[in-house]
Amino acid sequence: MRIYRIFAYLLLLLSLSTVGICQEDEAYTRVLDKLTSIQHFSDRPVLFIIGFDTSKSMSVEFDRSKKLTQTILSRYAAPGDSVYIFGFADKPSVLANTQTPQQLQVAEIDKQIASLNEGLLSLPRSSAKGTVFGRAKLFSLEKAQEVGTSQNTVVMLFSDNNSEIEMGTDERERLKNLEAQVASTAETIPLQSKGVAHLWLTLYTNSFPNPSPLAGPDGAIDLDNPRLAWAARRVGSQTLEFIAPSSSRVEGDSTEVTVQFLGSSEPRSATLTVDGKDSQKTSFQDGRASWSLKDIQPGSHLLFAQAELADGKVRTAEKEVTFAATQAPTPTPTQAAPAQTPKPVATPTPEPEEKESGSFPIIPFIILLVVGAALYFASMKSIKIRVIGPDSEESFLLPKGKSVRLGGKARVENDLLFTSGELKETIASVRCLPFGKAKIFVNSNLREGTVEVETDEGYSVGETGEPLITSATCTFIDERNRKQVFTFVKEDASGPGAEEAEHFGSGIDSGGDSSGGDWRS
Repeated sequence: MRIYRIFAYLLLLLSLSTVGICQEDEAYTRVLDKLTSIQHFSDRPVLFIIGFDTSKSMSVEFDRSKKLTQTILSRYAAPGDSVYIFGFADKPSVLANTQTPQQLQVAEIDKQIASLNEGLLSLPRSSAKGTVFGRAKLFSLEKAQEVGTSQNTVVMLFSDNNSEIEMGTDERERLKNLEAQVASTAETIPLQSKGVAHLWLTLYTNSFPNPSPLAGPDGAIDLDNPRLAWAARRVGSQTLEFIAPSSSRVEGDSTEVTVQFLGSSEPRSATLTVDGKDSQKTSFQDGRASWSLKDIQPGSHLLFAQAELADGKVRTAEKEVTFAATQAPTPTPTQAAPAQTPKPVATPTPEPEEKESGSFPIIPFIILLVVGAALYFASMKSIKIRVIGPDSEESFLLPKGKSVRLGGKARVENDLLFTSGELKETIASVRCLPFGKAKIFVNSNLREGTVEVETDEGYSVGETGEPLITSATCTFIDERNRKQVFTFVKEDASGPGAEEAEHFGSGIDSGGDSSGGDWRS
């Protein structure tokens, strides 16, 4: 039994390391999709303003965000771009070597990119407790205004916390005004869909007011994608590579396949074969070509892509992908072998060990019983919701299936209710779901335009509700057109995370400041 336990432990370590690598590839693919979808990003110079959450809560996400940025700069930076990097925790901190944006020059671009990537490796962690993400957004947009609104600007902020509740009123107002001036408001993209931790990218872009084109390595300014041309020069030749699927293992029998061509101009066409057959032909767009594969049999398959260039030359790429079976195959019935007359043999005397073999099945039963009990108690986990109003705030401990309502009157005994003189009826509520999850709902019976609820992840809450991961802001407009703002904050209720919550600023300090909150629980 011991050798089985050791084998299972090694298998667990291997699976965890594989998940980390797959998540990193998936995160890069998502950032890539967002950047390349920005209009004129491929052919105009850009000012990159990049901020990193340096607080202790970032854990492995701190290194992952730096690696993502190194890949983006190595792949997409071109002469004419400028790069400005800063760190933030409770407040932004400018690095000594990035006091001003560093402009990339034609003669020194490789050396400058290498220097930037080396500086990212030594980016220091912060000793400050907590993260005020709203101040990082405000700082980056003010920096964009300071450098000049005539530049094409892309702001990339990496953090595991996008809460703004710790900001002051004047800071919120300044941030609101600056966000209204940019062409697209903040778009927050989750970069990890699996695992126990989270990493988000918040992306700002302006309307790209600078029309001057980027030039390719040979000085040409009429290229389809100058950034990919510079990337091809750094790689050493025109190349074709797979960027999706990001992992070598795919669940199910279908997937999206995407290749990217690094070169000064787009190829004529792209062809994909699976195991040397089922050829599919398509065209390139913005340096990428995609196919949708369906009904692939479980097992290992070789994907082979081929790009035909304008001069007739060909570039190829291949990737081996394993498609996991969605369900166990039905065993094929076999014909019973002819019955043979058994030879009489002497019956051996039963050994004492046979009694132990009879008790073996109880071990899996005990394991299942323990796992079932653990899942049951985990599903009953309570959550702590703090409601912050204009004049007061209150915390509520919600067991599974219980809700706290914002406004209205108590309906039954022990009804959890945050009262306010401005709220004659309930405008929103938060319900505790199994395993300590929370969901926020809006009262659909209210007059249209009366209430607006938005989560910190950027989702507008409707009648069907949205998951409450960090916090949500409820804006209420009464009959006299007066606006009241309330905030739901999800905090840690109890357990191992309670001690960590104080580190992130969820507790009330001796000075009586109760505005801080830890969303991470």
